Amino acid sequence: MVGKAFSLVILDYMQVDEQHRQKLLTELKRVVEYLQGRTDSMIFILNRVDQRGSDDKPLDVRLQQLKTEIQEQLNLPSLPDIIPFNARLLYYAQCAWGTNPLHTNSNVTPEVRSNSTLKTA
Repeated sequence: MVGKAFSLVILDYMQVDEQHRQKLLTELKRVVEYLQGRTDSMIFILNRVDQRGSDDKPLDVRLQQLKTEIQEQLNLPSLPDIIPFNARLLYYAQCAWGTNPLHTNSNVTPEVRSNSTLKTA
């Protein structure tokens, strides 16, 4: 079952400094070794890209750096895809729909949900 499973690897933009990247890549290498070198079912996500500061490297430069490091560490034949993800999307969804579990109704009324102030929050 493990060999057929996929791996979702989520990197936090706020923790992609050298120390955190190396720790994650070392752990990831152990996982790949356990999976006997299979990396075709891995999906990489760089979360919280909206937290990038004005003094940070441009996002495309940061993504390229991570792709190269992952490729080298895991001995991949090509650069992996990394999906940049804006964490605020979840925040906006929670503002619009509430934080109730999916199997329950939203505690946010349709009137409040359609309020224009939520759309600009």
